[in-house]
Amino acid sequence: MKGRIRCNNDFVIKQAAIDGLGIAFFPSFFVDREIADGRLVQVLKGYDGPSFFIQAVYPTRRHLPSKVRVFVDFLVEHLGKI
Repeated sequence: MKGRIRCNNDFVIKQAAIDGLGIAFFPSFFVDREIADGRLVQVLKGYDGPSFFIQAVYPTRRHLPSKVRVFVDFLVEHLGKI
């Protein structure tokens, strides 16, 4: 998407949308509260947006720290196959 406002801070863009400066595209978890209390309204309900992928990169599976394993398992469980 192209727009007149460009920023690398999602909170600033969300506030701009709340202030009525236009529409923004966010995952629902980031704006659920604002939609629930009426500060934002969902538009384009049938539009899922572009797909993307996430990769978990780590040196080796041998001697993998348990923190890394737990995080990778979390990603798989919540975001799908990696």
